[in-house]
Amino acid sequence: MLAAILYILVKLKIVRLNSFTGKSVKTTTKLSTSFKKINGIQYNDFLLKKDHNYVLHYDVELEEGSLDLLLRGKGKTSCSSNR
Repeated sequence: MLAAILYILVKLKIVRLNSFTGKSVKTTTKLSTSFKKINGIQYNDFLLKKDHNYVLHYDVELEEGSLDLLLRGKGKTSCSSNR
């Protein structure tokens, strides 16, 4: 019964399930993510030291849809990129 309700909510787009086709590798200093298809939200947390400079490199290629990249510090959005 619960599965039927969930199915209806997804079909009516009231509930959205995340789906990913790809890979993600994270180390202490680097994140490498590659997706063929992504439908949802992915979070990656990093602890950065105060009073240090950091450089973010990213390359995005989209055939359809959009990508929002949000960088937050202590709950505040510091930078936003929409591609």
